[in-house]
Amino acid sequence: MKPAMRWIMLVLSTLSAGSAWAGHLEIGVGGTFKYHDEGAERDLVNIAWVEEGLLADEVAAGRLSGKALRPDRDGGDPDLGEAVHYLSWGKRLTWQRWFVGLAVAVVDQTSSRLSSTLEFKTQVGWAAGPVVLKLEHLSNGGFHGENRGENLAVIGWRF
Repeated sequence: MKPAMRWIMLVLSTLSAGSAWAGHLEIGVGGTFKYHDEGAERDLVNIAWVEEGLLADEVAAGRLSGKALRPDRDGGDPDLGEAVHYLSWGKRLTWQRWFVGLAVAVVDQTSSRLSSTLEFKTQVGWAAGPVVLKLEHLSNGGFHGENRGENLAVIGWRF
């Protein structure tokens, strides 16, 4: 089993044991969006357990798909063609329907966009009823190598 799958299985087992936590499960789909006309867009699937409260813990796992690359557009980075799995833990501050979050993340695949295994995830979003809309950025903050990060747009459902 790939290490990324082990991480995801660990998170899922943690989430299934999360009945002792007061919170909710979020499942999201979406994709990356480019900036500065660089790079391939990727599809995204993620799952998160979010505690209830003003300042809540969030544990998440996700997968960014690999894409067929175009050398004229993707800078010739072959790693962008590989799927990336991530696991994150952080805090989410909620005010009415709006929230912001900061998390530490680990990825299983590095590239020019995600140049180290240790990354940070920032997010801003809005939730109403079962619907969650959020923008996220996954990056190492420039601590290691060239790192443009990944910008993510996500629509999700809470349970």
